[in-house]
Amino acid sequence: MKYISAILLVFVVIFSSGCKQQETPVTEPTIFEDYFIRYLSQEKQLKAQAVFGIGDMVTTATAFVPVGGAAFMSSGMEMRKISDDLVRYTQEMNTEYQKSFRFRYKNTLGQANNYEISMTPVQDFFIQSEVSKSNGLDLVINGGLLAEGETLVFIFSDQNSVAASFDINGPTKDISYHLPPEAIKNLTPGAGKLYIVKKTNKNESLDHREIHAEIEFYTNDLDIEIVE
Repeated sequence: MKYISAILLVFVVIFSSGCKQQETPVTEPTIFEDYFIRYLSQEKQLKAQAVFGIGDMVTTATAFVPVGGAAFMSSGMEMRKISDDLVRYTQEMNTEYQKSFRFRYKNTLGQANNYEISMTPVQDFFIQSEVSKSNGLDLVINGGLLAEGETLVFIFSDQNSVAASFDINGPTKDISYHLPPEAIKNLTPGAGKLYIVKKTNKNESLDHREIHAEIEFYTNDLDIEIVE
């Protein structure tokens, strides 16, 4: 009798182990994170946005609303439901440009996920030649050295409010730049303005996280004189 009981006990243990092995493990879904920061230096205005999606692919992801919302620089962000598939978190403030920017939210397991992004701003810039439709122009930009994924966008306007733009993509090795005549070929000679937008664009894959992040930094306007 004891022998039969022992056999039954072994059978129960083996059966229980088999059931446990057949259990489907709980998998954590992927969270798609989209961050955007815009800084206007003339107004000292900072705007931050965050959007979260959840699913297997970004094209089929649905809106993810973290428990407790989202935070930017340790302050809560305002939530706005744009549609059933889009919930946007925003924060605006007047402040100095920061060395780095931090976002935070909780994932589906209640664990804190953090993301930090940084970009050296344009401190100032100087034109070292005529702004010539024939020869272009030369500039020096403090903070203009570009890393991979960074861009400088030069935005011109003339006295007739006609605009023109020219892009330079990183990486670059110097803070001195020459813009060709094509950059301003459609502008009328005379008074005009120039400002620069420095941008960074990053994509990262972390554990159950797909992240896209951008920063745009807008300089002050600079008065220019456009010549032939």
